[in-house]
Amino acid sequence: MNTKSYAYEVPDKKSKINRRLYKNFVDFYILARIQWGIIRDTWYLIVFMASMFPLAALFFLKVFNQDASIETITRIIVGNIVFAIVLMGLTSVAQDISHEKNQGHFIYYASLPISKITFILSVLLKGVLSAIPSILILTVIGQYMYGITFKFHIGLIPIILFGILSCVGVGVLIGFWAKTPQVAAICGQVAMMFITFMSPVMVEITSLPLLIQYISYLLPTTYLSEALRSLFQGEWSVTVTQDLVVLILFSLFSILLIIKFIKWRESD
Repeated sequence: MNTKSYAYEVPDKKSKINRRLYKNFVDFYILARIQWGIIRDTWYLIVFMASMFPLAALFFLKVFNQDASIETITRIIVGNIVFAIVLMGLTSVAQDISHEKNQGHFIYYASLPISKITFILSVLLKGVLSAIPSILILTVIGQYMYGITFKFHIGLIPIILFGILSCVGVGVLIGFWAKTPQVAAICGQVAMMFITFMSPVMVEITSLPLLIQYISYLLPTTYLSEALRSLFQGEWSVTVTQDLVVLILFSLFSILLIIKFIKWRESD
């Protein structure tokens, strides 16, 4: 009689890593669809919030700058785009996360067998998707309102992506840290005013006081606005490359802060 022996195969380390990566990808895909569903149900509110104030600012700045140069007009449009990114990517995200935390939504997510980084990435994705409509609306209407035409460079995609992420990361951190939605709203508004008006978003950096010039180099909006102004003219320079590297570093640093200081489960 033939006998067959069965040997137990110990899975190697590579196969374990592959299975873990696949599981994290599937978890992220499911969480991303949940975040997309939230945005889809409230898209009209997102568009309204993201566009109302920047569009009003574009209109009034046009009234007071009838004979503005192309460079000044570009600064005005880019400045309002950056302001909208900060508004949606920082302030709105901070308030939403704080509200969901106080409603107990994260207790459900914490009970699932998902990693913290996967959940954080899905939240960051929601912030990115929320900010994109304002960028498109302000870019189109700004050109029409001021009668100019931008040159679009493919480099706009990574600049805008990491520019949004650098702001969304701060919003996520504030939202998880704040004890109440009211505290998150106040901190988000203070942070929005600080990083917007302490950086050369609509003015030359040399027009700012010397102390604020030094502070502006520590803020992502400085590099985001500088890169957008160059790319809207169709130019990719060494300076834009440096801006992109800095924005990537800002994004990674904010994600590391979230992973380090955000309490996920009691055992963390």
